[in-house]
Amino acid sequence: GESHSMLNGDSKITYSAREHVRQAKLSISSKDIKDEECQEEIKILVGYMNHTLKQNILTSIEQEDYVHQMEALCEQLYENAREKLEVTDYSFLLQRLIEQKFYEEAEKWAERFMTQYPDELKPYTLCMKLYFETEQKEKFFEVLDKLRASSIVIDNQTLELIRIVQR
Repeated sequence: GESHSMLNGDSKITYSAREHVRQAKLSISSKDIKDEECQEEIKILVGYMNHTLKQNILTSIEQEDYVHQMEALCEQLYENAREKLEVTDYSFLLQRLIEQKFYEEAEKWAERFMTQYPDELKPYTLCMKLYFETEQKEKFFEVLDKLRASSIVIDNQTLELIRIVQR
């Protein structure tokens, strides 16, 4: 969104955020993805970038770029250390992809999320959010049926989404 203001305080925060990401990426690129230390650094950076994006202090072009970078980092983990991608990592990435309307990428990650964590609520909720936003009702209800067939407890946020769609 364009809701950020470029006040002096803001630009300092923005500058330090950019600098932090740059340094972290340098550190990661100097290490081997097979090493646990490298994998941990990637996870920390993904969390940091998610936090920075949520603050809305970047330009819209930078926001898009950060989301693409987040995806590339998660892709590295997915290819090399899939078990390191936790529910929160997937959630961060998916929420940001949906927010930027990167729907194709979002669908790919939603499927991966669902495959890796079939017993968690979060992949279902984010999958349904994606299909709700892209007006893919059939897919929405496929996911909902899968969720209903499972033993997963549905939270209020998810129930609200289901209510909206079923109106």
